[in-house]
Amino acid sequence: MSAKLIDELDVADECWDAYNAVFKARTTGALAAVFGMSDDEKSIVLVGTVSLNDAHPWPALVALLDEQKLSWIVLMLPYKTDEGEQSANRERFVFIRWVADALRRETHKETIRVKSGAVMLAGKLASKAHTDGAIKYQANDFDDMKLEYVLDASTKTERAGVLKSSLDVLR
Repeated sequence: MSAKLIDELDVADECWDAYNAVFKARTTGALAAVFGMSDDEKSIVLVGTVSLNDAHPWPALVALLDEQKLSWIVLMLPYKTDEGEQSANRERFVFIRWVADALRRETHKETIRVKSGAVMLAGKLASKAHTDGAIKYQANDFDDMKLEYVLDASTKTERAGVLKSSLDVLR
């Protein structure tokens, strides 16, 4: 990774299209978009997208992650609340930073620099997600990407209980 300033990193147009599709998930059916660094580490590119129409959306999302690469995910997480006899359909917009503990570079110094820069590198995406009210979540290994953990972290402020069975559609 070069010593580029955060604002110098380009975000590919396809990233913004995928971001907007996830943000408008009710009409597009998009569940998540995964972004990563380009091979030359000069821009952020679209790694892949996952739809609610996919056979197993959550495993498909996790399969897009690589332990040796930084990734950022925008996710529209659908769930139901348990409000007695009524259950309400809800969704949370979530921004996930993927910085795997297993990520290694040629030197320890380079590994530390890459990992510490992960928070800052998605500056434009993170700023947009913050403006759009995204819940922020950091994942450092595949255990952190368990659907229940992401849901629990994303719904901490939910007054009503969350029906875990509402996640079955994502498995």
